[in-house]
Amino acid sequence: DATRATGVMFNYLVNNRYGEGTPLPVKLKGLDPAARYTVREINLLPGTTSPVNHDVVYTGDFLTKVGINPQLTTERTSVVLQFSKVTP
Repeated sequence: DATRATGVMFNYLVNNRYGEGTPLPVKLKGLDPAARYTVREINLLPGTTSPVNHDVVYTGDFLTKVGINPQLTTERTSVVLQFSKVTP
């Protein structure tokens, strides 16, 4: 959003010919580098858990320079991550 308080990243595995997935993290844009963010997978099927750790708090600087791996695989072909700014 315009305040940079929340954001969403859509990830889709469109070709699994080599069983690749996402070997590298995805670097984000538009986050406040000084802010801290939580990451939550929001398109989980009922009864499933995410391999993305929801307990970690990342800085905007880390997410824009290093990124986060959505961990796409042939079993997880769609991952939607929501980033929410942590308020002190």
